[in-house]
Amino acid sequence: RVASPIPLCCDFHSAGVGVWKDARVLLKFEMLVVGDDVAAVRDALVQNPALVSVRGGNTDAGLLAFARSAAMVDVFVAAGLDVNDRDSVGITPLHRAAQGAAFAVAKRLLDHGADPTAVDDRSQTALHWLSLEHHKFVTERSDIVATAMLLIEAGTPTGSALGSGVTTPINMNAGFGRLELVQLLVDSGADPTVRDGRGMHALHCAARHRKVRRWLLGWAKANGRTWTTPITDSVLWTGDHDRVRIHPDGRHALTTKHPAAIATWNLGPEPMPRLAARTDGYRAFDAVFLPDGASFLCALLGGPVELRSWNEPPVLLRSFPCPGLDGALAVAPSGLLFAIRGDREQVHIIATDDGRIVSNIEGGEYTWSMDWSHDGTRLALAASYQGGSRVGVALIDPDGRVRSEIDIQVNEDRQAMPLCEEVCGVRFAPDDTSLIFWQSTRSDFSKAPPGWRGNVVCSTPDGQVLWITPIDQRLTGETVSPLDAGYGMGFHTEPAFSADGRLIAVGVDGHLLELDSTTGALFNHRTVIGVVHSIGYTEELGSWVLATSNGLQIHRRTTRTTNPKQDVTAHQ
Repeated sequence: RVASPIPLCCDFHSAGVGVWKDARVLLKFEMLVVGDDVAAVRDALVQNPALVSVRGGNTDAGLLAFARSAAMVDVFVAAGLDVNDRDSVGITPLHRAAQGAAFAVAKRLLDHGADPTAVDDRSQTALHWLSLEHHKFVTERSDIVATAMLLIEAGTPTGSALGSGVTTPINMNAGFGRLELVQLLVDSGADPTVRDGRGMHALHCAARHRKVRRWLLGWAKANGRTWTTPITDSVLWTGDHDRVRIHPDGRHALTTKHPAAIATWNLGPEPMPRLAARTDGYRAFDAVFLPDGASFLCALLGGPVELRSWNEPPVLLRSFPCPGLDGALAVAPSGLLFAIRGDREQVHIIATDDGRIVSNIEGGEYTWSMDWSHDGTRLALAASYQGGSRVGVALIDPDGRVRSEIDIQVNEDRQAMPLCEEVCGVRFAPDDTSLIFWQSTRSDFSKAPPGWRGNVVCSTPDGQVLWITPIDQRLTGETVSPLDAGYGMGFHTEPAFSADGRLIAVGVDGHLLELDSTTGALFNHRTVIGVVHSIGYTEELGSWVLATSNGLQIHRRTTRTTNPKQDVTAHQ
């Protein structure tokens, strides 16, 4: 709080307009508002009414957004400010009051005629803004509930998903585990089974919150509702496919489809749809075949792990509870064990026959990828934290007991690896003498070289780094920054080895790069349609199989050496 009024008594007309456009003067005035010094703000406006109209281009909405009390709103309205004014992206004062769960301010804005149905440029209502993340030291949950009730009673829509990609207030609150808000919204008419602009519904979003998920399941059962909203064939077989896994016969594959489906494919010159399984209300995070190919495991966000039939994917053979499941899946070559990221940021080694947790390995806040060595003695995992990452390799006994763990240390070269805080893919070579992993970042692209997307790193299983290849304009010819390209959250791509171990494939943006596995040098470069998320290799067809933002794609492996410089020049 500002202890005493800051002098603002200059005569506006004698001092000239320029004085009041001075940033320091405006800052002093805004500090009075933020400090909720109502008397000082009222006195300043009496002496100089132009303070609310000459603001260097700032809008009424911008000034009202600083209000911290109903009394301050009254002062501004008396001074002529419009409670329904919008800033440059369509945000109203009511949006801002809702964002801070400021009940008194929101109520007074509504009393003065604020529109409770107003949406910003992204089609978000004040209830969307209220449903953003709040921290306990800033906002009490009771304030959020009270403000939500106020907005709903005033007529703010409860289930709006008006814009492309916009989620719903109920989905947002389910994702933050706010059971009281979820119950309030449902009681007020919101339908938790309706999918938002991303294809998600409330049960998807509540995957990490057991109380919310349990309440939603009970509500659906009591009201005769189902979470399995049909996905049309055109949507199922196109668009984003997150992971691809090759069947042991080399002629079939499966992909995980966001948010809640497993698609299986017949491979050939072109991939052809086979059969699909739609999971009941959960995101299919990862899936992997058992060695005989007769069945596969599917990891659902929040749990469980499902065992499904390959011949009839919709048939659920068994379910393994795994609370907190939020990561990749890997199956041992014997098929007797599988690994999954579960509770407390740990990777669980689980017996396939009875679901026992045999042992645990340190995981990470995000464990994007895991791979078992072909001899079954090691498990590699790619884990990321807020601001850091690790590639861990665990030595595992045949019975699943972890004997030792190592972290692969990579020296931080600011030119080659500007704050590589995410590791999104890891794979063993066919002979297990090396492994590759993909490094990227989500927060420090500004320090990256032009066109940089990430690094492919090759290491021995005991931690010796063999080579690092930055994927940047030298290889792709692309100079635009990731942020300018629209990829502010990094690149989550899984690379792959060819069956003979000579080549590595990695996909970034619309590029498929084949690298020499011994040196990391570019072997071939081609463009593809869509963003590449995951790559597998089928020796049977001599091809890379890509899960992309534009469906499943097959690309023949390069069998002759090309000139990378010619490829890059042609792409430029």
